[in-house]
Amino acid sequence: MAKGHAGAAEYLDCAKCARYQEWNCGFLPRLPQHPGQYPLPRDAPRPESDTCPGYLIQLPLAQEALRAHLHWDKGQLDHFVGRERPSPHLLELVEVAACAVSEMQAARMNRDRDG
Repeated sequence: MAKGHAGAAEYLDCAKCARYQEWNCGFLPRLPQHPGQYPLPRDAPRPESDTCPGYLIQLPLAQEALRAHLHWDKGQLDHFVGRERPSPHLLELVEVAACAVSEMQAARMNRDRDG
């Protein structure tokens, strides 16, 4: 990560976070008219949501989508769902997770290439 920018470890350690309201933590009431000001890697686009990514990734739906994506990536989604076909809703979540993982991997490769 670029110097001065938080990594995933900082976003995901809510117990140590001192920037709850500054980063628009979803566990607390939002400050009026306050956009989230969490740091991003160099040249990263500002996400549509201004809620702290550490909060968002901890939501049960996000966790389920990421777990399903791990199984889908190995061709084992049917084992994850325990029935013949996954629901269209779960497939959509897996597609969103797959896109997010691909974007993250591309950003990491670009960052490594550019030094």
